[in-house]
Amino acid sequence: MYATATSFRQALEERLRRLSLESNTSLSRLRKLVAFDRLLARMVADDLGLWILKGGYALEMRLGDRARTTKDVDAAVRVPLGKAPDLLAAAASARLDDWFEFEVGRPDQAATGAPEGGLRFPIRCLLDGRLFESFHLDVGSGDP
Repeated sequence: MYATATSFRQALEERLRRLSLESNTSLSRLRKLVAFDRLLARMVADDLGLWILKGGYALEMRLGDRARTTKDVDAAVRVPLGKAPDLLAAAASARLDDWFEFEVGRPDQAATGAPEGGLRFPIRCLLDGRLFESFHLDVGSGDP
């Protein structure tokens, strides 16, 4: 366990640099994967089962290197879409003692293909008060 966010950030960044060299995976890709993981951990921490991981990242989690990489995260929510912004904000603000913080921006309409439509949320992942990574979370509603 690290005593400060700064010491954790330094150790994580060094570890990711080494892993990037060893695995021939870009450093930016590894950073994005960490950010995805930490947001998803928050989304499932409440154990209500409201979020469903979908899309390219779900395939990447399942198939590993055999799946294409993705720049965003796709999810479905098991409540009316209008409740998604508040649910996501609450999930993103969860404290998991991992030094990460998330900022969820205002959503835009997204073409998710979901029956009840979708929203695209800009996400900023912060570590030690600095931007660690940014990405989009596309949320759809009404899927089975």
